[in-house]
Amino acid sequence: MRQELVVRGRGAGAVVALLAALLVQGALGVAPAAAHDRLVGTDPAADATVEAPPAQVVLTFSADQLPLGAAVSVTGPDGAQWSEGEAVVAGTTVTQALRPGLPGGAYAVAWRSPSSDGHVLEGTFAFQVAEQPTAAPSPQETTAPQETTAPQETTAAEATPVPSASAVTDASEADPEQPAWGLPPAAWIGGVALAAAGIVVPLVLRRRGNRE
Repeated sequence: MRQELVVRGRGAGAVVALLAALLVQGALGVAPAAAHDRLVGTDPAADATVEAPPAQVVLTFSADQLPLGAAVSVTGPDGAQWSEGEAVVAGTTVTQALRPGLPGGAYAVAWRSPSSDGHVLEGTFAFQVAEQPTAAPSPQETTAPQETTAPQETTAAEATPVPSASAVTDASEADPEQPAWGLPPAAWIGGVALAAAGIVVPLVLRRRGNRE
């Protein structure tokens, strides 16, 4: 009896072990077939902040994607659509070009891609573009207005000199009829008349004396 029980016990254990092995083998064989393609990475990375505006968004998958039906939408902080053209599928990557001049702020990416196993994958993620510094005006632009106005004001001031007070006084007191040597014409006429009288009067008196 004891030998029969031992034999029966060993047989039952072998059956249980065989069934367990079959279950494990079946699970290992079904798991790879049940797995689907998935997104494994993005550029820019999800929730990352980039210093320079990117020129494109790249999605990388675990298996090749179908070339038809892929779409990527990139919306900027202003609510505008920054995707440019159609998404390009090349093997495991889907690339979406962006319009140039992305402003700083948060960008939302919504994507869809048919995988090689027939399933359509889709999802969303976001990234941040750092604020771009504003270019300072060049020195030439800053000094240009001063160079055009200042020389005109200086030239006008130098072209019209202001006469001094002494020059105005001398010009107002000077007599335009007075000779350069300081005597008026009337004084010179009077002197000539007196000199003529001094010559003529003695001559007249001499003639009268001779007659008498």
